[in-house]
Amino acid sequence: MRRDVDRLRELGYPVRATKGPDGVYRLGAGIEEASLRAPATVRQVMPARLRHRIDALQVTAVPPEHEAPRVEADVLLDLGAAGRETQVLCFDYTAKDCAASLRRVEPHRLVSWGRRWYLVAWASSARTGARSGPSG
Repeated sequence: MRRDVDRLRELGYPVRATKGPDGVYRLGAGIEEASLRAPATVRQVMPARLRHRIDALQVTAVPPEHEAPRVEADVLLDLGAAGRETQVLCFDYTAKDCAASLRRVEPHRLVSWGRRWYLVAWASSARTGARSGPSG
């Protein structure tokens, strides 16, 4: 724990310590500015072999409005990797009118909005190969 706190301090994060048996570490004043640097800092201290996984999650966050089902982290990582590696994804889709179809998309970005995850992607027409996106 002490090494982690020292590392945070080296990276410029203000950390306050309270000594004693009930002692704690707290991030100090200026945390708002430091939190803006957090994603880059986390990437910087990650092992090189894992950085590509963080790079796959380029996310835009929007404040939550409603509860939503949980999404497994592996699914998000796979979708992010598909976008980074420019893979085409295929999946079954059911429209509002209950019409089922197969969708082929080229992922662009993952977006988190209101505790829901959206895949923004270019939709490819199965018949013509034309692109009609981005769609979410």
